[in-house]
Amino acid sequence: MELGNIPAPVYTAWWTGLILTILLLPVAVCLLHRVFSAARSIQRYLAEMEAAGARIAANTEAIATLEATGAAAGGLLSSVNGIEAHSRALSENLARRSGGQAGDGR
Repeated sequence: MELGNIPAPVYTAWWTGLILTILLLPVAVCLLHRVFSAARSIQRYLAEMEAAGARIAANTEAIATLEATGAAAGGLLSSVNGIEAHSRALSENLARRSGGQAGDGR
């Protein structure tokens, strides 16, 4: 069967391709829609994660200051122990000179 100058196999292939395109186009559009929806969802989740990360960073900012305070407190503790030992020695020395008993140094 020839239609004008078009051979039958070409005519059949053209109609087959047209029908397949018409049938597969909605499937391709649906799949593309799902891909774009997933991409938008990923963008939303990324924005939420970024906001949460910023809040976590703000909440943990004080950790460095706390560590510095802890290091300073360690130095203060050794100073306090030295002061306490000297106070105790002074208290005992004064108690000996006055003939009384030494107090607890506080």
